Amino acid sequence: VDLSTRMSKFAKIRSELAMDEKGGRHSFEIQTADFVEFILGKEEDNETDDDDNNNNAEEHHDHYDAVVINACFGNFYNQDDLMKAATKALKLDGVLAITHPLGADFVRKLNEDDPDMVPHHLPSILDFRSMARSHPLTVVDFVEDIDLLDADKNAKNYKIYYACAKKSPHSCLKQLIRIRGPVDQGYGRGGKKLGFPTANLPSSLFADALEHVQTGVYFGWAVIEDRECQPNTKKGRNTFHKAVVNVGYSPTFDGQENKEKIVEAHLILNDSDDIKGDFYNETMRLALSGFLRPEMKFPSFPDLIAAINNDLNNAKDALALQPFASLRTDTFLTDPCRRIDNTMVEDGVLWVGNDGGDEEASWEFQDIEDAISDTPLGRW
Repeated sequence: VDLSTRMSKFAKIRSELAMDEKGGRHSFEIQTADFVEFILGKEEDNETDDDDNNNNAEEHHDHYDAVVINACFGNFYNQDDLMKAATKALKLDGVLAITHPLGADFVRKLNEDDPDMVPHHLPSILDFRSMARSHPLTVVDFVEDIDLLDADKNAKNYKIYYACAKKSPHSCLKQLIRIRGPVDQGYGRGGKKLGFPTANLPSSLFADALEHVQTGVYFGWAVIEDRECQPNTKKGRNTFHKAVVNVGYSPTFDGQENKEKIVEAHLILNDSDDIKGDFYNETMRLALSGFLRPEMKFPSFPDLIAAINNDLNNAKDALALQPFASLRTDTFLTDPCRRIDNTMVEDGVLWVGNDGGDEEASWEFQDIEDAISDTPLGRW
């Protein structure tokens, strides 16, 4: 896919030569188009519900093993839209590669000479990690120079650029969501009907907090508070647990859908004895940092249960990776008893979120980059 008619014609010629060389074992399709519009559809089509164009774009979603953006990444004006289009096009575990044969310094010089034509540099490793975070991508490789043998078999350093990421089932939120409140008994469906007991936060206390939060399946870290901090504190309190969290209306339960958007958290335990007893009316803290999928209505309970099992596995895998693993040391999670894993950290006061609520129930949102930077491993 290339925006330039001339480059598309050149690509067609080269592809025909390649097919001749390989004996017709490969095929090529050349498109002259804006790549972002080709994958996502034109913005004006989305606004006017042009179904034909949007359906054509959807044909390319979750379709490709690899997307290679070669020698043109700096030319795209909206790089976030470019990353979104690339991940939409990829199958799960598909590879996104950003490449340039002449390296980052060459593109930087092009940007200095003609910023209208080349509005961006190639991203550094830190920038690339940051760009990938808010998309379902995991960075796997980054190279800015390589030693190769030249024609005389002498080692020579070549300035190239290769940034590679793999499509994953999770993405990092742009804002860390912190929620603290009493655990409600909820609807009794998670454990009784599905076998996945959930800790629900009452919708009456968090309606304002959830107003602009997309429905879907999230993951992060949870703490059940015990502020008495006695030696006989019940097992599983004042320590962090992995959590997969549904925010929404539970649409699969026909006739029993939630009337309001609620938070249903399932704590992922290594052993059923990790938490002693139920914790209704105890206070729970949730720090949500990642997103798995939108909320959807499943045709049957077995389909829903299979999806939940998949969500649990994906959440566990994601929370073992950075930056999610380091966010378990977020101070919001470590200060219920001024402890983490029952080890004293520092004196603290009762947490009340900056964006709403009171000492019983409150919430706040923080830019994820700032939240990561605030953790002990954040600078890395």
